[in-house]
Amino acid sequence: MKHKLKLGIATFFLLLVIIFTLQNAQVVEVKLLWWDVAMSRSIMVFGLLLIGFIIGRTIRFKKHRKEKNLT
Repeated sequence: MKHKLKLGIATFFLLLVIIFTLQNAQVVEVKLLWWDVAMSRSIMVFGLLLIGFIIGRTIRFKKHRKEKNLT
């Protein structure tokens, strides 16, 4: 039951991200320090989402591994 709930919530948020990215396909200019990059807003949002997901999974993995070593 808990697994189905998590899957449903993840699917819902994935659909929201897909809708958001499709509606924001304009090209934007991103500046960071000495970088100037022009890219689709949807690619930028998806990339940032992916980076956040990877960081979250890495932190969760390290925390889980640390707790496993303590017991």
